[in-house]
Formats: sequence, C-alpha cells, structure tokens
Amino acid sequence: MGFIGTTILVLLYAACNVVGSQEYDHRSEGLMEVPEDIPLNVTSIDLSGNSIEMIGTRAFCNFTELTRLSLSDNNINFIHHDAFFGLFKLRSLNLYNNSLDRVPNLQGLRLDSLLLYDNNIELKDGDFEDVSVKVLSIGNNEIRNVSPISELSESLQSLFAQFNLLGNTSAADLYNLFQSLTRLDLINLVSCGLKTFPDIRQMKENSGMKMYIKDNPWNCDCRLSWIKFTRISIDFPYNSVTCATPAEHEGILIKYVSTVNICPDVSECVGMSVQSTSGPVTGGTRITVTGPCVPSSLQVGQTTLYSTENPRVFVTKPVANESTLPIAVVLPTLNGTKTFILDQTFTYTGLPDIEDIQPRVLNVDGGTEITVHGKNFVFEGTQYMNLTQMQINVNTSDGPKTFDAHNYDLILKWGIFQHEAKVLVSNINSNITKLFDNKLQFRPPVEVQLVQKADCQPGSHYVEVKAGNTKRQVGCLTYGRSKVSLKIIILLVVFAVAVAIAVAIVVCCIIREKKKKDFEPPQVEVG
Repeated sequence: MGFIGTTILVLLYAACNVVGSQEYDHRSEGLMEVPEDIPLNVTSIDLSGNSIEMIGTRAFCNFTELTRLSLSDNNINFIHHDAFFGLFKLRSLNLYNNSLDRVPNLQGLRLDSLLLYDNNIELKDGDFEDVSVKVLSIGNNEIRNVSPISELSESLQSLFAQFNLLGNTSAADLYNLFQSLTRLDLINLVSCGLKTFPDIRQMKENSGMKMYIKDNPWNCDCRLSWIKFTRISIDFPYNSVTCATPAEHEGILIKYVSTVNICPDVSECVGMSVQSTSGPVTGGTRITVTGPCVPSSLQVGQTTLYSTENPRVFVTKPVANESTLPIAVVLPTLNGTKTFILDQTFTYTGLPDIEDIQPRVLNVDGGTEITVHGKNFVFEGTQYMNLTQMQINVNTSDGPKTFDAHNYDLILKWGIFQHEAKVLVSNINSNITKLFDNKLQFRPPVEVQLVQKADCQPGSHYVEVKAGNTKRQVGCLTYGRSKVSLKIIILLVVFAVAVAIAVAIVVCCIIREKKKKDFEPPQVEVG
C-alpha cells in the first residue's frame, strides 16, 4: 500500500473518530430551550447552566449515537414522557439541580450514571421499571419511600441518597432494600433522619460494602449494637454513628457506648408473646410483639420479618397456601442474639368470603345491628384488662357477643399489659423509657404542662396507669428542685447581696464627700 496510502487511511480513520465523537457544548449561554442546530451524530450534549424550563416531546430521540447528556443547573420542571425515547447508547444522564418533582420516564435506558441530586423528587412505584442504572445520585430531594429503588435490583452498585426525608423509614424497609439490591456495594444515607438500621451482616459482611450513615438521630438500643462489631466499612475512615437517644447516651459515638448499657441480659427477656395469630394468605397482618425486650426480627415459619416504624410491630408477607406455622422472636441481648420459640403459632387463612348481610333494610334513625355471614373471618375477641365489672360488648363474625365481666378471666400476660399500659401524670401521657419483667420505668412530662389534681396534696400531681378500659390511681408525684438549680439560686442571691453592699458603700462615700464639702469654711484671700 505504501506510506502515502497508509497515511491517508490513518487520516480518514482519525476523521471518522472526530465525527463519531462529536460534542455539543453550549453551557451557560442563557438558552431557554433545547437548540435545533444539534448535529444528528452527536455523542455528547452539555446544556448545563442555562435557563431551560421544559423538555418537550421527543426532544433527543433523533440523537441515536448520544452517550452523554447533561442538563444540570437549569430550571427544568417538566420532561415529556418520550423525551429520551430511543437513546439506547446513552450511558450518562445528568439532571442535577433542577426543579423536577418526579423521575422522568427512563424506560429502556441502560445507564452507567443517573444524577438527580438537588431536585424536589418524590419516588413512586414504577419510576425505575425496565431501567438499568449502576450509579444513582438522588440526594437532597423530597424522598420518603425508598422501596421503588428496589426495581434496580439487577444493576445498581452505588446509591447516593443523602439529605432526604427518611425519618419514617423502618428497619423492614431498609432490610428489603438491601435484600433486593444484590450488587450494591456503596450507599450514602447521611442526614436522612434515620433512627435505626437493620443488621445486614449476613448479606453484606464480606462483600466490601461501604456505608455512609452519619448525622442521623440514631436511637442507640440493642438493635443497633451490631454496628459496634461489624466488618462493614461505616463512615470510613471513622465510624461516626452518634446516639441521639436515649438521653443518657446523647452525643456519644455508639462504639463508645457499653453493650451492657443498651442490651438486656437474656434472663430479663421472659414473658414474650405476640398478638394477632392469624391472618389471610395475602399477607398484611400486623403482629405485635409484647414483653420486656425489643426484638430485632420475627420468624414465622421459615420467613423472617423486620419491624415497621414501630420496633415491636411486624407485617406478614403473602404465602401460597393456608397453613399454621411456628413463631419465634429474635432478640439482641447482652449475651448475643437469641431466638425464642414461642408457644404460639400463626395461621394463614383463606381470603374472607362474605355470603350474606342481614338485615338489608335499615332504620333511618340508626342503631340497627348488622350481621355479616361468611367464611374465613378473624374472630374479634378482646385481651384488654377489664376491672370495671361492666359487660363487654364485641362485634364478631358471628354477630354481637357479650362477655359477662363477673365470670370473665382477668388473668393477663405481663407482656400484653406492658404493651397496653400508659402512665398518666395529671392526665398527660408520660414517656415509658424501659420495660422490666416486673415494673415500668417512665419519664414524666414537664411540670409546667400539668394541672394539679384535687386528690393530691398541694404541689403534687395525680399518677395513673391505664390499660385497656381501666384506669387506676397509683400515687401522687411531687417535682423537686434539682441540686444544680438550688446552687445556682444560692450563688445568684450571694452575688446580688454583694452587689447591693458594694453599691451601698459607694453611695455612702459619695454622700460623705458631699457633706464634707458643705461644712468646709470659706477661703479668704488676703491681698
């Protein structure tokens, strides 16, 4: 071919590469809309830093070679659902710092990175349906629900979701997220309002996982103690998980909180039980664990459930068939994680089937009792304490039933009582801080909120315990002044007296000088 021929081929190849990798860069030019002069063979478009507010229909679909698109730092509040249709080679989409309130339609895209940071987005189911994303940046939005991210289960490797509103995210929500994102190796949940975090060591302990979870109001109870011992990298190079509650650990790094102070001894976890022992095969039944210790999870048969926003409440998952399964409570304790098999079972029933409703004619004045007939209804009983000696009327699937209080069994498990009990001070709820196997510990409200009851001596307040339909007085509570406050008052009084004495001395000196001048004889000048 010769030197000249080879040179021509090289030049032609270079020219093809230049054309094939053409970039369109019009950053910060005050553009109000997507320009119309973009070449069809463009591979990179950068329109960041402009004033674009809307992306119209099929705005980019003709750029079939496009691999990178940046629309960051605009004022975009609307993107047409087919704006990105057909961009099968697109690998990077940057929508950072706009005014979007939803994820745009991304169906069919296979992205290496999707940047949605600093918008107003709330996630909805289906947002990531038929989408592949390796790196998702969705921090500083209005996200309250992380479950739609699970749709990226086959692709997502890094998730940046910091500065969102995840305060009501439960341990179950987070556990399900990690369980679905099997390829995830980095997550950023800094400053999201999180209070607890599930133990994910079984899934991620040896995966090289990196977690950034600092600046959250962590509730440092035993469920969070696993963070002290995990090999997962947390806030590398410095584990900065800091306790917000309880008050005695506020501001302390959890790695410096003794396990003895946050975990119960296994011997304390007696009388554990559950309420709701049956529900439909479709799932959704709320099971409440009662007793002195807070569970980390609940096992129904072979299925492990994690708690909702309430650490003692679990929700059943759907199953294929009706069945009765054993229940076990998994408890983090000072002696390690222990599994307690209960003497209770959970029965999955068929779907409720209504066969008839009687009567079908109702009185316009109201008061008509209606009975629903059918199958697979859950019996409505009561486990509440009843010490009023009044009859209990309950609607059941078999019609109204009346329990005679005089013959009604008043024995109640301590765990159930703990769950139902409320401590009232002058009829205001107190915060129950700890449940023991024979007592309740509570923190009373601030005294200025209270109105004194006549049944107590002056300066004291009525304390009652309420459980079920019963409320009983247990004593009177007197608020004392703390020693610190007393010392401060004494110091202030001493200081005030000292100041008064000093002022008196100064005033006396001034008066004495004035009197001295008044009585001095006049000076006569001799000429």
